[in-house]
Order: sequence, then structure tokens, then C-alpha cells
Amino acid sequence: MGLDYEPNPFEVDHATLRARFLALQRLVHPDRWAAKSPVKGDIAARVSETVNTINSHLSNPVSRTLYILEQEGVTGDTESILDDPTIVMEVMEARESLEEAQTEEEVETIRLENKEKFDEAQRELSGLIASKAWNDAAAAATRLKYLQSIEHAARAWPERLFDH
Repeated sequence: MGLDYEPNPFEVDHATLRARFLALQRLVHPDRWAAKSPVKGDIAARVSETVNTINSHLSNPVSRTLYILEQEGVTGDTESILDDPTIVMEVMEARESLEEAQTEEEVETIRLENKEKFDEAQRELSGLIASKAWNDAAAAATRLKYLQSIEHAARAWPERLFDH
């Protein structure tokens, strides 16, 4: 009797991903091929760009989730937060706190709170994907996306928050 194990596509071993990315880049880097011929250099540049894009998507939990959902045929508006007032309030409160922050310490506190929520959202999303609850995963992906946007805004502080 064989094991019926299906890996969770959301779970990524980041150390292995990084090692494989670097190994692939060493192999296909355009500088390695450009001296051999312009055609090989052009091909290597396109392959290198593809490897960079794939690595970027796999490294980012939001991009990874959207790809998984797309592969499962889940379409629809995963961008809208207006359907979930909890997410709307969470995002608005975090943005307001960042706007009112006066010190880096205040911003760091917001970032730490947001990281806890982000990590919790990733765990929830992993479970939803593992159980193939695609519509719930799409909703959770929306929350994750907005939590990620709060992190980006916090890193950009003290720049204007609504320019992002």
C-alpha cells in the first residue's frame, strides 16, 4: 500500500530555493554566455530573467498563492477588500498608525505587530491550500496582500504612505 501524500505547494524551503536559484544563475548568467556569441548571450539573458522572475514569485507568499490559485482555476476578484470590513479596518488602522508615527520605534512596533499578523495569515493560508479550500484561500490571500502592503509602507516611512 503506497502513501498518498501530496505536498503543499504553498510551503517553500527558502534555503533550498535560494541555493537552487544561485546554482541556476551561475549556469545561465548572461556574462557567462555573451563572449561565446551574441545569440547565446541573448538566450542566456532571457533565461536568466525567467529564473529571476520565478525565484521572485516563489519567494513572495502573495505571488506564490496567486499562482497556485490560478493553477487551480480560481478566478474572481482577489483584490477587493471591501467585502471584508475586518480587513478594511485592520488596514486603515495600521495605515493611520504609520501616518501618525513620530519615531522609528513607533514604526518598528507597528512592523512587529504586522509581522505577527502576516505570519498567522501565512499559516492559515498554508492550511487552506493544503485542504484545497480555494475560495477561502483566495480571501486569505487578499488579507496577506494587504498585510504585505503595510510592511512596505512601514519600510518606506517617513515617506508619504498613500503614494504606494
